[in-house]
Formats: sequence, C-alpha cells, structure tokens
Amino acid sequence: IVQFSLVVKDAEKVAKRFSEIFGVSWKFYDLKPKQVVLHSKVPGEVGCHLKIAVGAFGGRSLKLVQPLSGPSSYAEFLQQNGEGFYTIGLGVLANHDEVAAALREAGISIEMQGDLGNGARFSVLGTAEALGGRIEISSPADQAEERCMRQIGELRPTGPAFVDMDKPVFSGGKKVNQVGLVVQDEKKAAKRFEDLLGINNWSFSYGPPGLSNASLNGKPVPESEMEGLDVAFANSWLGDIQIELIRPIGLRPGGCHQRFLDKNGNGIQHLSFGLQADYATVVEGMKKSGIGDEFFTWLKIESFGELLVSYLATQEQLGGFQLEILGNKGCQ
Repeated sequence: IVQFSLVVKDAEKVAKRFSEIFGVSWKFYDLKPKQVVLHSKVPGEVGCHLKIAVGAFGGRSLKLVQPLSGPSSYAEFLQQNGEGFYTIGLGVLANHDEVAAALREAGISIEMQGDLGNGARFSVLGTAEALGGRIEISSPADQAEERCMRQIGELRPTGPAFVDMDKPVFSGGKKVNQVGLVVQDEKKAAKRFEDLLGINNWSFSYGPPGLSNASLNGKPVPESEMEGLDVAFANSWLGDIQIELIRPIGLRPGGCHQRFLDKNGNGIQHLSFGLQADYATVVEGMKKSGIGDEFFTWLKIESFGELLVSYLATQEQLGGFQLEILGNKGCQ
C-alpha cells in the first residue's frame, strides 16, 4: 500500500488543517483526465475536472481529491457519502492492464479510469462491496510530463504542529500501520481478499471481551449498552500494513462501527498509528487543536495488558479522515 485517498469538498481547507495538526506539506494539482471511463462506460463528451492535493503522512502518500465539474466517481461518492476515505492505492503496476482484466473477469468492475496524458492511466476498481474498500492502481508513464495534470500551488507548515510526527525517533516517527474497514461480513470479505489479491493467513476474533470505561463522543457508555459496542475482527497483512475488517455484532449494535456501516455501507473507516509511547501527548495535542475522541475505551489484551484505545474525531476537520491511536494504560 503506497497511498490512501480522501474525497473532500475543499482540498485547500483540509490540507491546511492537516498541515496545522500534523505538519504535512502539500502540492496542489489541477487534473483534467482524458478518455474517462465511468462504471465501465465512457460518459460522453463532458470532461472531468478535479483538484488534487498530495502530501506525505505517516510513511505513506495521502491524496485529497476535490471534484470540480463533470462526471466522476469522486463526485458520486461525495454526493452519496459525503467526505471520506475513498481508495487504497497500490501504486504503479507494470502489469496494470492484466491486473484490471483479471479482476474484471472475477466480477470486479472499473469504477473509474482516466488517461493522464503521459501514457499512464489510473484505475479505481469497484471493490467496495467485495473487500470493504476501493483499490486504485496505475500504469507506468512513457513520458516525463503529466500533460493532463499541472501543479498549481504548494502549502508548507507555518508553525509547530500539534502532533510531533517525528516521535518516537527510534522507529522513524509515527507510521500508519493499519487500515480499518467496516464490513457487513468479515469472513466473506477476507475470502475475497484471498481470491482477488492473494492475501491470506487471516485471523478471526470476536469481542473484545475486555472492553470497559467506554465513551462515545465524550459521553460514558452505560454498562447496559456496552454489548452494543461488540464487533468481530478479521486481520491480515499487506506488506507492513495490517488490514483489519470489522463487523458490528452486538445484539443492539450502537457503536461507532455500526453508525459508519449504517451511513456508508462497506468502507474504509480509519487509519491507525498503533501503540504509541507518547499516546497522552498526542491526545492532548489533538484536544488543543480542537479534536477530541469519537470513541474511547480501556481494552484488556492478554499479550499487551490493558490498552487505551482512541478513535479521534477528526472527520469533520480533516475531510472524513479518522485516526486511531493506542497507548498503555500507564500513558494516561
């Protein structure tokens, strides 16, 4: 996984907030792809116009896509779902056409495809139903210049960020180590990951049974409603990033995962930094920036002890982006 993308209403506004909170630098592009294919069909003569922002975040590329005009899957997503995670990017594939054709034979359509004008194409694959998230791939360019995309600006941090992305120093700073996808059926999605992309060795679990002291949007969850937070997990790895499939299973599900599923259906819910020694510093920095927890709990795991789990309520300020961070209980 080399990139994650978000569809946003205002790329500059979201990029500026990422810069203030995490110190991300951005480059902005104007993109008018040619030979656009939408849902495996050419949508006619109407052009597609997008504004793109690209920056580095947690060891991966982060792309913000703002639809400006014309038919596109990005505009459709924004209208149907609002701002949020859109694709998991697997980067440039030398066998792009073969991969797209093989997935098409396996029942995966092209949600959107476009020519960048330099010999390269990008393809957004309609894998949300099968995998819980869309996959994006591109083909190699045969020219250096991207004729359909021109840089129109840059943004660099103007002051210290609220979160120090360079810590912990010994591990190279904060890295994205997990992508969480909420799905209706984790076993079915795991099987499709194996069939389509060869990702296997899935582990399945229920619970977690050690959940306590939970809160949603800053309000404590009563003991009588704790069962509504229960989820089922399936976990495996693609390179150095864990894929976590999450399905709400409570008898009266009412947690953040169920809310996400009700609103979006299958989709990418969060990225995670995993366990961080400076958990308390990060959470405090986020609070100073005006961002609290959407979901918080204490979690007992035999191999780790008692962990603190926070889903930070970043969606409104960061274009639907959500971040998970974990800490040892002693970090509180």
